[in-house]
Amino acid sequence: MRKSQRNAARTLLIVLLIIFTSFGTVPLQTKAAEDSPVLKFDFGTNASPVQDGYTAVTPETAYSETAGYGFEDISKVSGIDRKTSDPLKSDFVSASDTSFNVDLVYGDYAVTILSGDEEAETNIGIQVEDIQKVQSTHLASGEYKEHEFEISLIDGQLNFKFTEANSKINAIIIKKIPERTEGANPTVYMAGDSTVQTYDDYWRPEAGWGQMIPQFFTSDIEFENHAIGGRSSKTFIKEGRLDNILRVIKPKDYFLIQFGHNDATISVPERYASVPDYKNYLKSYVLGARQRGAIPILVTPMGRRDFNEETGEFRVSFSEYVQGMKEVADELDVKVVDLSARSVAYYNSIGPEGTLSVFLYTDPGVYPAFPNGSKDNTHFQEYGAIQLARLVADEIRSLEIPLSDHVKKLEPPKKVPSKPSKLTISKISNAGAMISWKTVKKADIYRIYSKPSTSNAYKLVGTSTVPQLFLTGLDEETSYDVYVTAVNGKGESALSKVKQFTTSKAMKKFDFGLTGSPVKEGFEEVNLTTLYTAERGYGIVNAENMIGRDRNAGDDVIRDWLGYFTKGWEFNVDVPDGIYAVKVYVGDMTGSARTNLVIEGQDYGQISAPKNNYTTRVVPEVLVEDGQINFGFGGSTGIVNGVEITAVGN
Repeated sequence: MRKSQRNAARTLLIVLLIIFTSFGTVPLQTKAAEDSPVLKFDFGTNASPVQDGYTAVTPETAYSETAGYGFEDISKVSGIDRKTSDPLKSDFVSASDTSFNVDLVYGDYAVTILSGDEEAETNIGIQVEDIQKVQSTHLASGEYKEHEFEISLIDGQLNFKFTEANSKINAIIIKKIPERTEGANPTVYMAGDSTVQTYDDYWRPEAGWGQMIPQFFTSDIEFENHAIGGRSSKTFIKEGRLDNILRVIKPKDYFLIQFGHNDATISVPERYASVPDYKNYLKSYVLGARQRGAIPILVTPMGRRDFNEETGEFRVSFSEYVQGMKEVADELDVKVVDLSARSVAYYNSIGPEGTLSVFLYTDPGVYPAFPNGSKDNTHFQEYGAIQLARLVADEIRSLEIPLSDHVKKLEPPKKVPSKPSKLTISKISNAGAMISWKTVKKADIYRIYSKPSTSNAYKLVGTSTVPQLFLTGLDEETSYDVYVTAVNGKGESALSKVKQFTTSKAMKKFDFGLTGSPVKEGFEEVNLTTLYTAERGYGIVNAENMIGRDRNAGDDVIRDWLGYFTKGWEFNVDVPDGIYAVKVYVGDMTGSARTNLVIEGQDYGQISAPKNNYTTRVVPEVLVEDGQINFGFGGSTGIVNGVEITAVGN
């Protein structure tokens, strides 16, 4: 059957399965699944011996509904028998540009694929259900490998597509995984894009509503946020992310599904899904959840910051996709959270200016991830993510399902929060300090303002959803004033009392670069010959194959760097036992940089620097108990421009 015909047939099958499962019926089990709970296929020629307990598959084994398995196009399949003593490894079939299909009841399966050739090299790659489960693999002559993985099945037929020319298959074993049982409390799974995802601290203040929604539910409800930026309903499936959820979701769990933003991006073909395709993809999410006893909830794509300049009224974003999702909800009787309508109504209630605090609008120099500031009309800052999460929770409360009983009472605030009190300053270093205060009731988020004590103008320097913030980007041995406000849906509180502090002086500073490059005043030079010795007290552990560059742009620290792409390197510094703050400079003034930071065995994640710029990362508290700070720099670039170390008091 041609690909277009096959896709149409599978779409019809999905719809029929949804209808059947909606009424609690179970599809008929196919012949392949009836024969044995474990299916074992031995691939070879017509004359090859067959391993005991296995079903023979030859180049002539064409798929039929009667058998329930076989190749889609046998003209693209060949077989060879090397006539060794091992029935499984002796022979194989080679296939390319076709698939091996097996009819099975929906569920989750463990699969083992044996590949190899006694007399020649083997290249193999396999997609299963359009997910690349076996990456392109090269095997030497006489080498065999068992590829093991799990896969969730929705549409009643497991499709193995061979992505390498003349992939060699010796055997396939398919075993159904036992169905999972209901948990003590339901878990809420989320699938979506960057407006839903959870962000790590580096990307503050950017946040998704899925990151903030747990605070609106009772503590016995767990959340698993699988949403990730740049994904559409199509790519989330093809990358195996829906598969990951379906293989763990349990009966009575919930599944929140929001897509539409990236589906509409026709300029990015791998993401784009037409509205009819979008609807069919959504049906796979719904069916997959229901087959496993979970409850799907469709969430219409939230509105962007898009309004009529004359009236100030906000427009519905991606209206065709909003309507398409609602049609799926009506057709399949799925609960829907109309976040599109709720978000637009909320934006209209606060006006275009008010939405600047909702969306990712930041000033330059405030947040390390956005050194040039941000004017983003799609993504949220933390305050906005909280408000959208509040809307989702309120919609779930009104659905009158068991999960509704776990939504906390959501009353809009009647007044602005009280002003924060009991500000304290701790962990002061040469570049940062910890600002803490007492929790304010009815506050959604806090805003932190600061200025050098000699300046007249305060600036917003950060936001936080918890009553503390580590303030970075400060100058050495400089006095600062700071105050905090609390914010909720009614507005911003009065100012807290102003607190003053003075940053300290770094005890050690290192400028990494090539021999002969300028070294910043007050810094120790570290070049590729600066190897660690006890006498020196600092240095590179092993500089073999490391590189350095001087870009002749930026100050004397930023202009040059040392690194080791993908492999990584180590740098040690002798210090007395104690607590230290560390500041790391990462950047490439002619490119971008991605460096992973490890200090004293603790992974502090990736430091990302935009093209032709740099980023600093301050680690406020490093405990040293062995007289030495051990740095590990890795990642795709593994480059570092400089390091500063400061002893930290309480």
